[in-house]
Amino acid sequence: MLIAVVVVAADVGAVYWYHSKYQPSHAPPPPADEPRRDNGATPKPRPVVVPVVRPDPWHGLMAGPVTLEKTAGSHLVYAVGKLRNESDHERFGVKVELDVFNDARERIGTATDYTSSIDAGKEWRFKALVTDRAAKTAKLTSVKEN
Repeated sequence: MLIAVVVVAADVGAVYWYHSKYQPSHAPPPPADEPRRDNGATPKPRPVVVPVVRPDPWHGLMAGPVTLEKTAGSHLVYAVGKLRNESDHERFGVKVELDVFNDARERIGTATDYTSSIDAGKEWRFKALVTDRAAKTAKLTSVKEN
């Protein structure tokens, strides 16, 4: 019986010694007024990595540039551009609205176009009739889905 007590006591002592030697100590940080032990070197701040997020005002429908095109042999002008469905599902009842501007960059009207659907990953080439002959540029201002 005495041998068993000695073996158990030795085991407990070995476990205590192991944990005290190989476990990190949980010492509190030094007070602020205590002198520094790192030679006064200021640690370099780590750069903050900010992910670049593309603006997505129309939830997966991405617009390209808009140009004005005149129809050959007539006075008709269209605001033409592309809208790409970058989502993973088909979009239904898509309407684009554009502001139309003159040479002085004054808003002189609007133009709209509509399509019943745009498949996932596909483009729609919109062609909105511009009714004002003074139009020089157009800008896509709204994309709505029914």
